[in-house]
Amino acid sequence: MQIRKATDALNQKLTPKEYEGRLRQLFCHSSGAAPAWSQFSLCGKKETQHAESDDDDLQDAVREITTFTGKCVTGSRSLTKSVISVKRVNNITHGHRFGKKPMRALQFHPSRKVLMCAGENGLLSLFEVDLPETEEAFLQSIHFKALPITSASFTADGSKIIVGSKKKKSLFCYDLMDAKVMQMRTPYEMTKMHMGRFSLSSDGKYIAVLAYNEVHVLTSVSSEYIGVLTASAKIASVQFFPNDSSTIFTLEENGQVLIWNIRKLKEQQAFYDEGSVKGTVIQISENGQYIACGSSTGIVNLYDSADVLKNSLPRPVKALDNLTTSIDCMAFNNDSQILSVSSSVKNNSIRLMHVGSRTVYTNFPPRAVSLGKVTVTDFSPKSAYMGVGDDKGFLSLFRLSHFTTY
Repeated sequence: MQIRKATDALNQKLTPKEYEGRLRQLFCHSSGAAPAWSQFSLCGKKETQHAESDDDDLQDAVREITTFTGKCVTGSRSLTKSVISVKRVNNITHGHRFGKKPMRALQFHPSRKVLMCAGENGLLSLFEVDLPETEEAFLQSIHFKALPITSASFTADGSKIIVGSKKKKSLFCYDLMDAKVMQMRTPYEMTKMHMGRFSLSSDGKYIAVLAYNEVHVLTSVSSEYIGVLTASAKIASVQFFPNDSSTIFTLEENGQVLIWNIRKLKEQQAFYDEGSVKGTVIQISENGQYIACGSSTGIVNLYDSADVLKNSLPRPVKALDNLTTSIDCMAFNNDSQILSVSSSVKNNSIRLMHVGSRTVYTNFPPRAVSLGKVTVTDFSPKSAYMGVGDDKGFLSLFRLSHFTTY
């Protein structure tokens, strides 16, 4: 692996000592002690006892989830519908985009003003957000030789980045503090599968790796093998339920959604995404209130999770039909007021939904902006920024003026 060092505002090379100092300023407290990384929980108040519950009954887990869903949206200043105030900001990746390969991972750091992007060119890059336009935003890039990156994600505390590729049978971990790449231990049960698609639990405990009709679960720290979830059809997408690391949602290509409890792997709830021809991606809002299911026809069904968890035949609260090609990516902002849906089949195929009114913003994407074929999107922790990546590795960064905090 090769790590490319940053430059300063005058575009001069930083010495290793200066570079280390800049990283530590970003990722450490000034005291030099171990960083007190943000601990994310539901509405900021959910205690860890729910994630560590010893109760292994699926129905009890469902009841626990439903007691917490839908409590965060009311605490935020309401976002207006129809027109969203958004501005495209300067290109922070200028001079640091190589290969014109699809961007496959895009994520804002959970507490620092840093954006991570990675793609099939084998590069994982970090950029500083919210700087004056005259300052250099580039922090560093890590080149994974012969490793097209298809998944990458910050750990819950933001101290590491987990990286996966469809070309490798192991995951990699990049330590931000030590600037070192480590190959993670692969459990024996997973030695014959590729690690190109995975999902991390919100508390950072578990990693779920997708392999055709199976989801393999392991611990993120020691790579201890927990077990495998086996579906009857090919699984298109997998995600942990927010703030409950024992519950996993999977969407099969046949449109069936399965809800698993990793403490009872052979038991699950199921329902079919209404009208789905071929399921492509599932996304759950950060507060657990909404579940969105995307399909190959461009339809996105939005469900109330309380209805999904209690009924075997839930009805969507909204069927979004503004796109006509296969949905590849969806993202909720932090307070569930916005849902981004996109397709990589056509240029500019991205829409923002005002969740409260179930309507789409008419001024996004902006007419004067070309976003290419969108492959990934993400919102910053408090939604002040939204990033959009495309099939050529280009990043577009937007400032959402309604939200004042990164």
